[in-house]
Amino acid sequence: MTKLPNVRTAGLWLLQIAAAGLFLFAGGSKLAGNAQMVQVFGVIGIGQWFRYLTGGLEVIGAAGLLFPATRHSPP
Repeated sequence: MTKLPNVRTAGLWLLQIAAAGLFLFAGGSKLAGNAQMVQVFGVIGIGQWFRYLTGGLEVIGAAGLLFPATRHSPP
């Protein structure tokens, strides 16, 4: 019976790491100035500042998924 929580915990960590990797990749490409991202945000018309904001928030979100102290808000 004790193996089930361990498998569940490992599965949840795997999902968190995968999601953090996706957030980090997406945010990193926005912050690095990928030509496609620059073009997309140019077409949107809000401005390149929004690309930086979105990329920064995605990178912060990735860190929040990886570090346990930031996953749960205090009661």
